[in-house]
Amino acid sequence: MKKSMVYFSEETYEGLRKLAFEAKTSVAELIRRAVDIVYGEDIEDIRDMEQEIARYQAQPETALELEEYLHRRKGERGDVIEVKGFPGSDGVVEGVARVIMDVSELEKVQPGEILVCGSTNALWRPAFEKVKAVVTDAGGAMAHAAIVAREYGLPAIVGTGKATRIIKTGDRIKLDGASGIVLVER
Repeated sequence: MKKSMVYFSEETYEGLRKLAFEAKTSVAELIRRAVDIVYGEDIEDIRDMEQEIARYQAQPETALELEEYLHRRKGERGDVIEVKGFPGSDGVVEGVARVIMDVSELEKVQPGEILVCGSTNALWRPAFEKVKAVVTDAGGAMAHAAIVAREYGLPAIVGTGKATRIIKTGDRIKLDGASGIVLVER
């Protein structure tokens, strides 16, 4: 494994130090995760990472905001973003995402879309009749979304922790309910 020295401006380092503290990790680990998000394992010049962080301009308030920013930047370059969760119901499907944050927005769901939401409960059941798959931020194998998806024979991924922040309505996504992986194409 090739090791590199990384030098940041004092201001950038202080921002990273605060984010690392909040994320309960080290600055090195935070940088490693950011590099992995943006470049994968093929990074050749670590200085690009500092430029990427510098583009963020205003100091991020949370480590999650930095992660979301880096995912968006990666997406702006036409890459595929991977969102991981837990298998909820088997099946592979591709389609257009519909992000719904509240049950009151369910009328926006169109037939054949992939529902992306925080979580579901009994009030969300009508949406399962329209969609072809479900992705949630919260939950596990026994979550409402997973159980109802299995009843309807729909692929589902639950417990991603961040799908509603990464995936946007209209994004083309592919999900594999058995592996718990969602691929977002931008």
